[in-house]
Amino acid sequence: MIHTIIVECKKKNRKDGKGQLEDYLRFSKANLDVWFNGDEEHGGRLFLRKIEKEGKVLFEEIPNIPVAGQRVEMTHSQLSQVRIFVPEKKSLESIIDKVKNIVKYNREALELIEEAKGEFLEIVKLKTKAAKEKYFSGDFKTLTEFDIWNPTCHLPFYIENENKLKRSFKTMPLGQVADIKKGSEAGSNNYGIYLWRKETDYAFIRTSDIINNEIDLFPDYFIPSEIVSSFNQDLKTGDILFTKDGKIGQTAMVTENDKALIASGVSRIRIKSEIVKQHKFTQEYLFICLSVKQTGYNPAIRRTVIGTTIPHLREERMKQISIPILQEEQIKSLTEKIKIAFKLKSERKKLINEVLKQIDNEYEKFRH
Repeated sequence: MIHTIIVECKKKNRKDGKGQLEDYLRFSKANLDVWFNGDEEHGGRLFLRKIEKEGKVLFEEIPNIPVAGQRVEMTHSQLSQVRIFVPEKKSLESIIDKVKNIVKYNREALELIEEAKGEFLEIVKLKTKAAKEKYFSGDFKTLTEFDIWNPTCHLPFYIENENKLKRSFKTMPLGQVADIKKGSEAGSNNYGIYLWRKETDYAFIRTSDIINNEIDLFPDYFIPSEIVSSFNQDLKTGDILFTKDGKIGQTAMVTENDKALIASGVSRIRIKSEIVKQHKFTQEYLFICLSVKQTGYNPAIRRTVIGTTIPHLREERMKQISIPILQEEQIKSLTEKIKIAFKLKSERKKLINEVLKQIDNEYEKFRH
């Protein structure tokens, strides 16, 4: 994202004009203002940042801005000198209680997801470990039919598990089960970092921003809402995200506290309504199928090809991943665990946002 900076230069003996900086920022599209009189040794510069929050325009003085190509970082000695403000006791206790719940909800959600994965594996009874083999062989017919000339795609462990799943259960290819839509490339000119983001901005989710089966609240980049609307991604609560470029086979589910635009390396997966009616599939059940290594990651890796440098899972290959048709009660049990897990994840994100706002408000009181 390109940021506009207003610079006001004064003669060395001038100290006036600093009060006008806020007006310059308030009535322009700029988000940073610099006042400078050439006398740095005697406080002859000021950096002011504009923050738009909850319909209000606020201003914050910042110590410095980097020059072109300069790395923004702190040394250990500088970090040790950072002063931490202490809120009043009542507010501090409230923040601590919320942070404890944030940690608790995260742990409980991850435990539920692992429990659901274990339950699913107990049902499908697939191998979880590959035998250590120095070499293996395959037939030419399989090689040509699969049409990926890569040894990884023909590992016996991958093939045996896929064949066993199809022998033990009725299955459907993912492409028949769900609509798959890849993300968008917003363009680096539209990227904004967390420091500059507005409350209306959307998190820009790349493959590296899917962690612990969820969208990162604090990714590297954010995108303005007016640009997001032009992509018409229509992300909804419960949508499954599946990475298809670079870091293949990472899964997440969108919660009600996520506001995101997904990058082109991520696909959005949503069950077709007729499949819900016919087989009682749920988004939560499909999430488990794609999150378990033996039925999600391994089939995805088997169908991955390497571009010039980056692995790619093409959509037509992703659609081939087999989804087993389990009994309704089994699907219901798995669905319930994942629903609770993502309700906890959503509540955790809500609390994180509340804590950040609370700390910001306390800091404003501290400053004044």
